[in-house]
Amino acid sequence: RNLISRQDHLNKINVFPVPDGDTGTNMSFTMSSILEVCIEQKYTRIDDFTRVVSEAAIDGARGNSGVLIAQFFVGFAEACEKQEKLDYHTLGKAFQNGSTSAREAMEDPKEGTILTVFQDLADEINSCIKEGLNDIYEIMKKGYAAALQSLEETPQKLKILKKTNVVDAGALGFVLIIQGILNSLE
Repeated sequence: RNLISRQDHLNKINVFPVPDGDTGTNMSFTMSSILEVCIEQKYTRIDDFTRVVSEAAIDGARGNSGVLIAQFFVGFAEACEKQEKLDYHTLGKAFQNGSTSAREAMEDPKEGTILTVFQDLADEINSCIKEGLNDIYEIMKKGYAAALQSLEETPQKLKILKKTNVVDAGALGFVLIIQGILNSLE
């Protein structure tokens, strides 16, 4: 819902890979598909939940940004297979797997996009875990801060973003998803 409420802004700042003004719409369509299957359901296992999320994302994926979000969720779900609960070790593995899955889906991945934010978030989460942090809420707070920093740096990594003085719309959409998750955890 956090992303969906900001879809018009995402459309306005959409300049990469083409300035077609549909990133917010495409990401919102993808996330709406997830909401539809999850809103009234209660899941007792993380593997069941993430499988349903990834399937809904694939079914609802539209445009590059929707496909990348869907691929992220597919990788995330694969890391949660056979897991009843989402512990911090699974969380780290899932974010890394999601990032890898999305990057591998691209023929020519570009830095300064949602892919960079996926990876920077996964790196921070795994760094926190290696340092001994085991509270998922605290890990997510630090991961969100890293994702926000990565987002702010997108114009320095992609010329078209710097030229138009905007951040990557897809990356912002993903940061809004993480922000929504963090708000829910709070």
